[in-house]
Amino acid sequence: ELLGYEEVDIVGKNFLSLIIPKDYSNLQKYFLNRLNGRSVSSYEATFRSKDDKKVRLHVDLKSTNLNGKTAHIAIVKKIDEKKE
Repeated sequence: ELLGYEEVDIVGKNFLSLIIPKDYSNLQKYFLNRLNGRSVSSYEATFRSKDDKKVRLHVDLKSTNLNGKTAHIAIVKKIDEKKE
């Protein structure tokens, strides 16, 4: 909803295709830290919306157990361009 995509537009697509390339390195650091067991629960990245606009988002992630399997919950918030 924040980016204007319908579910059918993004299911099965590579997550990185929604992120602008300049943010790849920050995202890579985030995921490497998580893979190495460090407690990192959020990141910011600029995503490309369906209408090709740049949208800055803050993503909070939490891992949990759901029916014996690891599941991930994400809370995504749009970051206003004008910060005071």
